[in-house]
Amino acid sequence: MGFLTDRKGNFSWFRLSLLVMVLGGLFVGFGFVSFQVDQQSRRTPFFPDLPPNATQWGGTEFVSVGFQRNYYRVPGGNVEEVAAFYQAQMERFYGTSGGAASSLERCQRLPPAGEFTNIPDVQRPANDGKIYDPNFVPGRDLPFLFKCMFDRSGFNATQDTLVWIQPGTRSDDPNLNTEGDVVIIYEQRWQN
Repeated sequence: MGFLTDRKGNFSWFRLSLLVMVLGGLFVGFGFVSFQVDQQSRRTPFFPDLPPNATQWGGTEFVSVGFQRNYYRVPGGNVEEVAAFYQAQMERFYGTSGGAASSLERCQRLPPAGEFTNIPDVQRPANDGKIYDPNFVPGRDLPFLFKCMFDRSGFNATQDTLVWIQPGTRSDDPNLNTEGDVVIIYEQRWQN
């Protein structure tokens, strides 16, 4: 307390105001640095963990600046088990438990029960052997699928990954045939 008193032992308001200014400056500086680190961490795609045995399927598809898709497959996997894996990831990510999670913090099955019916035919160009279909329509040619959203967006920054989980489909092209597998698609957006 000697700092807050003058030579005569009296309380010094001037010294107190200097101490408050220094502490305030440190607090503002720490807040600025913390904000910059947080903003910088959102300038790359967010990658949730992959389930066991998942492998990348093809390369990264760059859709536009700050938006890409990554494809994975789980050979011989079970769609329900993979969806449960991502639900557990979401509960850890959002800090919720199974009963407390809102519908936005849960993997959603589409359709909620049963399988898709009456899906309109969409005019799509030939796939030309690519894994990525530029006219990707979730649910097209699939009986059902799951979607899980991991959103790390913050003040003036976007960073999210939408995970699509779907059963594999049969194709005559061996590079595109995923029958018996689980296909996982990461649609990633982030701040550039």
